[in-house]
Parts: sequence; structure tokens; C-alpha cells
Amino acid sequence: MINNDFWAIKIDALDGLQRVAQSFLQNPTEKISFFGLSEDRQNPKYKINNSTAIIQVHGPIAKRPGLFSFFDSTNYEQLSRQFIEAEQDNEVKAIVLDIDSPGGVVSGTDEFTNLVASSKKPVVAYSSGLMCSAAFWVGAAASKIIISKTAELGSIGVMQWHYDESKMDSDIGVERTVLTAGEFKAVGHSAAPLSDRDRGVMQGELQYLYDVFIDAIAKNRGVSTESVQKNMADGRVFIGVQAVEAGLADQIGTFEDAIASALNTNNINPEKNNESIIKEDVMPDITTVEALQAAYPDLIKQVITEATNQATASAGKEITRVMALVGAHFGPEETKKLEQVVEMGLTAEQYQAFKDLAPKAETSPNKQPAAGQPIDPKHAEMLKALQENASAQNPGADPAAAQPAAGQDFMNLVKTHMTANKVGYNEAFKEVIKTSPKAHAEYLKQVNKK
Repeated sequence: MINNDFWAIKIDALDGLQRVAQSFLQNPTEKISFFGLSEDRQNPKYKINNSTAIIQVHGPIAKRPGLFSFFDSTNYEQLSRQFIEAEQDNEVKAIVLDIDSPGGVVSGTDEFTNLVASSKKPVVAYSSGLMCSAAFWVGAAASKIIISKTAELGSIGVMQWHYDESKMDSDIGVERTVLTAGEFKAVGHSAAPLSDRDRGVMQGELQYLYDVFIDAIAKNRGVSTESVQKNMADGRVFIGVQAVEAGLADQIGTFEDAIASALNTNNINPEKNNESIIKEDVMPDITTVEALQAAYPDLIKQVITEATNQATASAGKEITRVMALVGAHFGPEETKKLEQVVEMGLTAEQYQAFKDLAPKAETSPNKQPAAGQPIDPKHAEMLKALQENASAQNPGADPAAAQPAAGQDFMNLVKTHMTANKVGYNEAFKEVIKTSPKAHAEYLKQVNKK
């Protein structure tokens, strides 16, 4: 019964359970007759003290009634029934979990703690004895934890025992053969020493349950998982004030304090240790823009979006004003031509490069297309290439605001020439040197600086 279960319990308590269980199994009839099992032990009831339901969580915790029922123990089946009844009892205004337990089996713990955490009534956990391992898992789900100066909390972790009975089998002349269908069906069996493979599988299962344990405490105590692992969950036991300082409990007090606190909802902090969260997790040391972005990525993204929208709107109003002035001075035909260039998002340098590279029209060089008349296909292809190049340099930005860095215009012209004339890099490079000597000279300056 001890061998195959996962336990969240103090090691000395598990040792004691094992010894008692072995003794019990050697003479079960005598032990059952001695202990008996009264109705109160089979179906415990919560007590009501000043409109507060007192639910005892005493002794080792099993999943359901069984062998442990003959000892000073409890189980999640009975605890859940009592808790649900207390929630539905109109006479009950609050609930106090009176905990004195070293922990127990892992199975059933998470389900019961979720029941406690989701309670619509205030729940306070109190301990003047033990609130360890699975019992702390339970207590952490309460709205508040109050303990005496000598209460022991912690022992957070998960364990499992493996017995190698192969020598004992050999001593009594027994040889066991384990047959399985399924590679991991008999992991950790007792007929042989624990293999490295089986140890790894079992350790992986323990680690998974430990992570579930840690996550539950972090969520219910309102702290980070890192804080739980660093300050609470190395398996140690914390006593009294030590437990409060480590964050396992909220205050030192008496059982009467727990009842008063449960009834006075103003003393219940629904965010649990929200103050410590703000101090530890939400208020990082921010001294750089990068740290600010890392701490508040969603907020920074929203600010940038709103600022971009405002800038775009302002830029649009300014363009409208300037185009109105152009129209008043030059007339609608010239304004239409200018609007076409502006909408393409080209810089002045790129547009000048386009004029330098554009194939000469058969008509007079000074003659421009009439307003609304399609641009020459060759010109359109070159303009499109320039526009795409401008967008690629600054994705997501306003194309009209794109300003290439010094020395970059020349290479942009080369790429544009390649695209527009469908020629190779070397040919485009030589041609642009001829047509844009100033851009080439600036490019050489930048290269020589590197």
C-alpha cells in the first residue's frame, strides 16, 4: 500500500505509516477489534462556531476511506463532502480549516484544493501543529493562513518508495518472473533492483507532480513559481515566524483569530499576497527603454500603435494642406501630377534617380503626361521598383517618411536599374556610375570610412 503511491508527506510520517501498516497486516482482526470504527469516524461532521464551519484536517490524508480509517487520519472524500455541505449551509457564513497533518497521498489533493480555492465563502486555514506537504497544498488554497508560533509548515515535495524484494525472495526460495505487454508496464517492480531506466521514468513522474504542486501553491498564494521554488519548496520545514517570513503563512495568531478573520471579510485579501506580488513581480527595476519594453510589452505596443496613428493622421492633414496650396498656385493639372508622385512614397533622391534613369520619351523631354493619363509602362515599372525598395528599407513605416542613410542611395539605384532593365549586377553598377556620379561619390566615401 505504501510502495506504489505518490506521497506528499513528511518522511518520518511515512515511515511511521509503513510500520503501523505492517503491524496491522500481521494481525488485522485484533487491530480492528481494538480500534473499532465509530459512526463519527466513518462520517465526520463539521462543527459550527460563531457561524463558522470548522472542518478538521487531522492526521495523514488518504484519497478515500480505507485502512487508514482505523487510525487518526482523514481523506479527501470525507473532506470534500463536509466542505460542500458547509458551502450549502445557510447557517455557515465562513469556513475554517483546522489543519494538523503531515500530508498524505498526492491523488485527490489537487481536486480538493480547487474546491477550496473556488469557495464563495471566506476560507481561513489555521494550524497549531503540522501543515506540511499535501496538508500545506490544501491550506494554501484558503484565503488566509494563520498559524501558532510553534506550527510547522512546508516539507513541500513529492516522493515515492521502491522496495527491492529480490534478496528476500531468494532467501525464502522464491523466484518471481515479471511478464509484461508494454515497454513500461512494470516500471519499478519489486522483483529486481531498480534499473537506471526505471529510475529515470519514476523520477520524471515525480518531477511532473512536483511541478503541479508548485504551480498550485504559486497560484493560490499569489506569488511566482520562481518565488515558491526559491523560498518555500526545497523540502524544508518552517516553524512559526519563519513560515510567515518565507511567505507560507500570513500571520501568527490563535484559533479564535482565525474564526474572527474568516467572519470579517475586510481582513481577507482576495488577491492573497498581492502586495508582495507588486513588490516582487510587477515593479521591476526599469532604467532603460529595453527594460521598459521587456516589463510591459503589451502596453508599449499599444502606445506605439496610438502614436503611429496620431502621427499618420497629422501627416495626412499636413499633406492635404500643402496640396491645397499647390492647387491654388499651380492649378489642378500640376497638382494631380504631384499627388501621383507623393502617393508612391518616394524620397526626393529616389525620384531624381528615376528621372535620371528613365528611358527618354520619343516626344519632347519637357512634355509631361496630361493629368489622369497613364504613365509610360517602363516608367511605371521603375517607379514600382523604387517604391518597393523604399518600403523594404523601413517596413511598417509611412513610405513618405522613408529617408535612406547616407551612401545607400547608390546601391538603391543599382538595384532599381537591375529591376527596371532586367540586367545583372555588374552592368547595372557600371551604368549607374555614369548616370549618378554624385551618388557614386557619396557611396565611395561611406565605403572608405568602414
